[in-house]
Amino acid sequence: MKHILVLLSSAVLLCSAAPAFEMVTCSENSHAAAARLAVHHINAHHDHGYKFRLSKTQHIKVVTVDGGCDVELGLKLLETKCHVVNPRHFEDCEIREEHERPGIMFIEPGRM
Repeated sequence: MKHILVLLSSAVLLCSAAPAFEMVTCSENSHAAAARLAVHHINAHHDHGYKFRLSKTQHIKVVTVDGGCDVELGLKLLETKCHVVNPRHFEDCEIREEHERPGIMFIEPGRM
């Protein structure tokens, strides 16, 4: 019973340590929030290797559509030293040195 309580307490601490997301809107002020949400989405669906961190937003395109907007982002991501199974949030992970990185990955934009 004591082990279950410790495990549950650890899970609560990890969940409370995760930063909250900012609201993504169609305004110019929302670009950083959209980029952060995109990196979170990429890391959540990346099931091998290391987590990514945002290095730079290369371009952004916002198109108004019925009921909202479509946001297209061009992001430069760098690999971190945190493996995907590491519970640490990607923004808290150190960037891997250039000689530690195997290569560059390009992701074509698409609708999700």
